[in-house]
Amino acid sequence: MVNEKLMLRSDYVRSVVVALVAGLLWVLIVASSASWAGTQAGTEIAAVNRISIVAMAGIVGALLAAALRPTVIAVCERVEISVDEAALGTKVPVIVSGVVWGVVSVPASTPTSSPHAALVFLALVLPWIAWIDQRVQRIPTALAYLAASGTAAMILLTGVVHGTWGAVGRALLAGPTAGVVFFALAVLLRGGIGIGDARLTVSLAMVLGYVGWTALPAALVFSILTAFVGVIVARVLRAIRSEPARSHIALGPYLVLGTALALVAS
Repeated sequence: MVNEKLMLRSDYVRSVVVALVAGLLWVLIVASSASWAGTQAGTEIAAVNRISIVAMAGIVGALLAAALRPTVIAVCERVEISVDEAALGTKVPVIVSGVVWGVVSVPASTPTSSPHAALVFLALVLPWIAWIDQRVQRIPTALAYLAASGTAAMILLTGVVHGTWGAVGRALLAGPTAGVVFFALAVLLRGGIGIGDARLTVSLAMVLGYVGWTALPAALVFSILTAFVGVIVARVLRAIRSEPARSHIALGPYLVLGTALALVAS
């Protein structure tokens, strides 16, 4: 029987290195951009500096996401997910990670509006998870645990840098709570919600919990709406192509998209 939890030492090392680099760069971005905003606010130089931060963040984010690709492929092969089937040669997750890194670095010009470090880490992992789930309707356990552990570590880093320990405590409570609720729903409903979705929810709920309790139900509503729209679009496209309709949908991408929309709305 395949052990989905198995990761080799090289996978752990690569993941830890990527997380450390992501955390360090987040600290540098927040510190440098806040300093520039305080000394050069409203000047042309400040605008150029902000653009430079966004561009560098996008490039580095894409490179770090690409650095995770060998671990993603190894994990998929270990749980018998075909690399060809999952289309892991695609550049879509890498591009998405770069774009998200650029976007989240925009409000980092002031300490009060800077995003927490968990966002830049999840931006490297979630595109891979969502892409795999969309292709094969399965979330590898190892990647879900990697997302959860990395998110918790980055939440703590945010607390150290900004001193927002109340938000950190709320995030660390929201993650496991949401995971237990979704796990119970997965067992009771026996379909629609998978165990992998419950594991993924832990990471997403921690990010939302840091923002506030109201972000959690907002993300759920957005996830349901985007899933509804996604199912309609998918069925229309399959009907046009004369392809058979799927009885199940991958919920992971919609949970991720709903979380992103809730964060934007917050």
